[in-house]
Amino acid sequence: MVNIEWKENGKTRYENLLSENYVEDFVNGLKNRGCTNIVVTNDIEKKVAESIRKYNTKSV
Repeated sequence: MVNIEWKENGKTRYENLLSENYVEDFVNGLKNRGCTNIVVTNDIEKKVAESIRKYNTKSV
């Protein structure tokens, strides 16, 4: 599975693709729509765990 995150109209969006074969076409479609901050990862769980760790270590 390949996970894609991007910004569109000021909002962060996510999509999970089951096959790497579709990534290039999907990303090109995002670029054509003017999307920014496109990030492709293979391990969304690691990213979520890192976000939680950062949140938990922020001083209040």
